[in-house]
Amino acid sequence: MYNAGKPFFWENGYYPFDERLVTGGPQSDDDVLLVDIGGGDAGDLGLLRKALGKEVKGRLVLQELKHIVDRTVEDGFEAEVGDWNQVQPIKGTLPELYRAVTNTKM
Repeated sequence: MYNAGKPFFWENGYYPFDERLVTGGPQSDDDVLLVDIGGGDAGDLGLLRKALGKEVKGRLVLQELKHIVDRTVEDGFEAEVGDWNQVQPIKGTLPELYRAVTNTKM
């Protein structure tokens, strides 16, 4: 796991996740809450969905290269082929996670 014992970004004190993304966020499960671009196997998205519970609306979407999407087990999120070098196909979301990109490509 990426966090290696550190707090997840949605946990209290790390990032105001509820304040900025949940409150006033998606009103339907058809809307997108968060897109994780280049998120590897997206283990964090599965944990995030469990932490949010069913009362928080919105889809969690992983966008990754095809060979990773092909082996991904969707557990509370959707996986689709994507490339951060291309135009983002999902419009209107507030957050897009580029954590792996900013940590490994800079």
